[in-house]
Amino acid sequence: MVYRARPVADAELALLLAACRRPETPAEIAAFSAAASAKINWRRLVALVKRHRIAGLAYDACYRAGVDDVVLQDCGLRDIAREAASRSLRSAVQTVQLQTQFDLAGLPAIILKGAPLGALAYGDVSIKEQWDIDLLTTPEAVLAARRLLLDLGYTLHEPAGLDEAQFLNFTRLTKEALFVRPGAQAVELHWRLMDGEESLNGAVPFADCRTVPLAGGQVRTLGDRLQLPYLACHGQGHGWSRLKWIADVNGYLVRHTDGRFDEMIEDARSLAAHRSVEAAILLCHDLFSLKLDDSLLQRIRTKPAIQTLHWINRQCIAQPAGGGDLPMYSLVTMMLILSKLIIKPNWRGLNGVMGTYWIKPADLARGRQGRRLGYNLTRLMGLLVRLPYRIVRDRIKFRRAMLSVERD
Repeated sequence: MVYRARPVADAELALLLAACRRPETPAEIAAFSAAASAKINWRRLVALVKRHRIAGLAYDACYRAGVDDVVLQDCGLRDIAREAASRSLRSAVQTVQLQTQFDLAGLPAIILKGAPLGALAYGDVSIKEQWDIDLLTTPEAVLAARRLLLDLGYTLHEPAGLDEAQFLNFTRLTKEALFVRPGAQAVELHWRLMDGEESLNGAVPFADCRTVPLAGGQVRTLGDRLQLPYLACHGQGHGWSRLKWIADVNGYLVRHTDGRFDEMIEDARSLAAHRSVEAAILLCHDLFSLKLDDSLLQRIRTKPAIQTLHWINRQCIAQPAGGGDLPMYSLVTMMLILSKLIIKPNWRGLNGVMGTYWIKPADLARGRQGRRLGYNLTRLMGLLVRLPYRIVRDRIKFRRAMLSVERD
């Protein structure tokens, strides 16, 4: 199942790409205003905004360009942008509170993406949509971090029901767990930056971090050497299927890198993340007109691996669903798996990618696997039995998503 976008005639997507560039100069604002004055299906545009989670960027650009507020109100963009901004501001306050609590407890903590990235990429945390808070600790401190979150009123939501010994087993198999609390943003507790030994191998996040002023306090996030490789590996892992991820990268590159792209690619190479970084830089250039040296652009664009990644990424962006909403049993997911295989440097990385699609870490952590052969046979039989239902379910889900972003 691959949704075929209309890259030439798709005025709504083109307008959103222009919004993600954040028009600031009089010429940019005039160009955006002219594009917004064309025949735009505003309700479809709002559906795309929700799908790509860029309400703040879309409304900000429309406001700067003087788009009629009645139009923005009638289509619902103003309301969802205000709701998203309110959620992001609350998330920023909660982020500072979490950083403070971890510091008081003497536990290592760095905030990934989220509010500090919004401040770095846009200078305004309300612009970036936020759905949860990603907090990185160390493997050695993960049990203490779990206890602290439980003491703060959070509950372990995914995977649910693990005791401490089982949770410790779980941390050896994957990189994160989800904690929730009523009335608050969910918290994803990370103890590694990425799954797999070969992803960002050699990164030392707590030795390379920076402090960002936020909501009357301060939080720590990744330093410049790790920020782009991490964002690129995260986005590439999803095929950049939500525009908000690549827009955040573009905003960060424009505001904080001074065009040092060759140096950043070499830094990423030492972390085995150079292909993800090159693919992200090329995508920013093609979507948002990021300024690149001609020789660098030619060098990146002519690499077969980057060409393949770029094509897959454009396909993922064009899909009517993104992120975790992409249908598992679909051609686009197969292409996404291929992209993950391309960026891995060796057979261990390739094996790790396939393992993430096969094993269930929570089952292994609970000790339900028994002998590994029996576990694999049980998984295979379960998949075969459920396969027809899941294919039908995914097709229905895909069709609904496609209808939601199609023209009237």
